[in-house]
Amino acid sequence: ILDKVEFEVDKDVLLPRSTKILDEVANVILAHPEIEQVMDEGHTDNTATPSYNLRLSNARAKAVRQYLIAKGIDGKILKSKGFGQTKPIAENDTDAGRQTNRRVEFKVFFKKEGK
Repeated sequence: ILDKVEFEVDKDVLLPRSTKILDEVANVILAHPEIEQVMDEGHTDNTATPSYNLRLSNARAKAVRQYLIAKGIDGKILKSKGFGQTKPIAENDTDAGRQTNRRVEFKVFFKKEGK
């Protein structure tokens, strides 16, 4: 997924431009019954306290999960978890690095043969 899922600043409210990418995610899941589970993970930069960032990332991950459920995805296969600022993929000392660290990642797990 190359596009970013974006939210209002300091909130778990999805920005309208994020619905396109989430609609595409939903369509892919619906088209592939071999998908057993999808985990959406919320991540933040380090500009607030670790506890605040953990709460925010959890709330944002849950917002993504709820959006996908509303699009017809079975909630039993969707998991969400926030990691706050604990798993940066860029430096947090620049605006660009902080922007990169504010993200949602999707992990997809497939059914094993014979299941």
